[in-house]
Formats: sequence, structure tokens, C-alpha cells
Amino acid sequence: MIAAGEPPRRLLAVGRLPGPDIAFLGQRLPAFRLCGYAGLVCAMALSQALVIDRGLSPWVMMLLTGTAVATFLTLAMLTKIASGREQLTYYHHEIAVLATSAAVLALLGLPLLPYLDATLLGVGVFLACGRLGCLLTGCCHGRLAPWGVCYTAEHAHQGFPGYLVGLRLFPVQAVESLAAFAIVVVGSRLVAAGAAPGAALAWYVAAYGVVRFALEFLRGDADRRYWRGVSEAQWTSLLLVTGAFLAARAGWLPGATWHGAAAASMAVVLAGIAGYRWIHRDPPYVLLLPQHTAELLDALAVAPASAAGRTGAAGPTGAITTKTTSLGVQVSAEALPAAGWHYGLSLRSGTMSPRTARGLAEVICQHRHPGARFEIVNRLPGVFHVLIEPAGEGRT
Repeated sequence: MIAAGEPPRRLLAVGRLPGPDIAFLGQRLPAFRLCGYAGLVCAMALSQALVIDRGLSPWVMMLLTGTAVATFLTLAMLTKIASGREQLTYYHHEIAVLATSAAVLALLGLPLLPYLDATLLGVGVFLACGRLGCLLTGCCHGRLAPWGVCYTAEHAHQGFPGYLVGLRLFPVQAVESLAAFAIVVVGSRLVAAGAAPGAALAWYVAAYGVVRFALEFLRGDADRRYWRGVSEAQWTSLLLVTGAFLAARAGWLPGATWHGAAAASMAVVLAGIAGYRWIHRDPPYVLLLPQHTAELLDALAVAPASAAGRTGAAGPTGAITTKTTSLGVQVSAEALPAAGWHYGLSLRSGTMSPRTARGLAEVICQHRHPGARFEIVNRLPGVFHVLIEPAGEGRT
């Protein structure tokens, strides 16, 4: 049986982002670090302005700022020791900063909510600036999209995935940055308008939780952790928004009815995703998550992506390279004698469905042969041959 495959959406050429370093005072410094410094300055200025507006102590706020910075650095160091690499997870730092700040305030016998309002809004400004650094560096990037940003080989030298160089990615970091700024502006207006202590805290937790939950569907970086096909950040968003709603019901935080509606909506979305996967029985979603996509493309990295100069680590034309991913996908790559490419897809154990094969074929075509057409040949159950025509190739 031969199934004609629809070509993936053509990725139009766009202007590439500047390199991950920025010229500053005659030196080139990492964009992520510069944005982080800018975020820290803005966070300190905002938190001080908010506590002064409420008639609170700026010295206490300075102590809390120092506590937040120390917490951030300590958690980053412990994470690096545990994982062996530098890894910053926003929600981990947000929760840790709130916990240590609350502990300091409790030890000093000071009211928690007014200072935590200012602390969390400052964290939001820091996040908004940090996400701009992510955009320039290429971390926390989005998925392939018909419009977006492109990264260069210079970004790849700094750790950006090489198989995504030159492809258009949705600028999810910029969207999150704008959303965080907007959430902070609304929260600051609540404080300035004399809202009850804790109202800005509850607003930020719920509003950012909803935004982050939605944006996770657009994230494409392979470092994301998933459970049951749902990212860690989505589970955390659901727990925090639900917690804010329950705290409001218990009288610990000023409440808003939409907090409960937001938590219920996220739970319904997760239930719908789980139901869809259960109905289809053979969902390719696990194989198409960013981690496995990266592993699949790394397995194919030994094969040259261009039909021109058809010799490389995979050998001359006609040589076949076969790899197996950790999830049992067996994939082979072969440069055809005339032109084009042939990829073989199957599962080490079990039978691959046509739907799963089509999803994997689209991933391969989008990343290695942008704009090319493909067809899927299925002569044996669970064994699929993906034929890529040469049109649109040339990316290396």
C-alpha cells in the first residue's frame, strides 16, 4: 500500500536572530546574563516602589531581595550538582523564593502578604527580562511554526540544538515575556489602588499559571520533563492555581471566582487529552514529544541531510544507517542513487500504526528536508518506508 503524504508547511525564510552575545561597554557579554542583570535591577526598583507606596519598610524589602538572590543562586548550584549541568526551572525558583521570604518574615514577626505581594511581582519582572534572554540565546524555544524566529550556527555553538538551526520556531519566549510584564502591571495597579494584601499575589499565581499552562503546548525544547504526556510546568500550574483558589476559600488569600474557573478549565483540558489518548489506544504523542524528537534526529545526524555531495559519516550513496531510540523506534536512512531520500520506520517490539508513522515522517521531513514532499510505502505490517523527493532540499 502506498500512501501519499501531505508535504509539511513550507518554512519561509526569515531574518535570523543576532548571536547569543551582545556588545556592552566595549565587550561582548552573554545576552542571557545581561537580561538577567537588567531583570534584577527592575525587580529591585519595582519591589521597593511597592513597599514604599504601602508604607512598609524598604530595609525589610532589601533583606528579602538579598534572600531571593541567595535562594536563586543556591538552588541553581544544587541543581547543577545533582544533574551535572546548569538548569534553571522557573517554577522551582518561584516556589523557593516565596518559601524562604515567608520564613524570613515569620522569623521577624512581620506580616507576610504585603511583602510577598511586592516580592512576587518583582520575581515576575525578573522572569519577563529573563525570557528575553532566553529568546536571544535560544533556550526554552518554541516548536516549528509557519512564522517565528531562526537561530544560527553561533547559537548552536552555545548549546542550541543543531538540527533546528535555520528553521523557523514560534517565539514562545517573547510571548511569555510580554504576558509576564502585563501580569505584573495589573498586579502593581492592584497594590497602588489599595487592594487587600495578598490580592496581587493571588492574581499573579493564577494569571501566570493559566498563561504558562497554555504556552507549554508551544514549547519545543527537549529539556522539558513530562508525566503522562503532560509537562511538569503544566502540572505545577494546575496545582498552584488550585492552591490559590483553595487558599481563598479558606480565607488565607483574597479570592476571585475566576481562580476556581481557571483551575477547573485546566483540569478539563488535561482530562480531555487523557480521554483522547485512551480512545485512540495507539497515540503517537509520546514519540512526538520534544525529547524523543531530539533523540530521533540525533540518531539520523550521521546521515547527511543534503542530496548534494552524497557522502558523509553515513558512507556513500546507497549506504544505510540504522539506529534505535530509547522508545524502541527503529529508523534507517539511505541516500537514493538518483535523488531523494529513503527512511525506514518500525518498532523494535510491537506494531507501528500508520498514524504514528505519518507523524514521525512529518518530523523527519520538517527538520531535515524543509518544504520537500514525501510519500509513505507500507508493504509489511508495522514497517513503513518514507520516500522524500529532492525538491526543497539543500539544508545542511
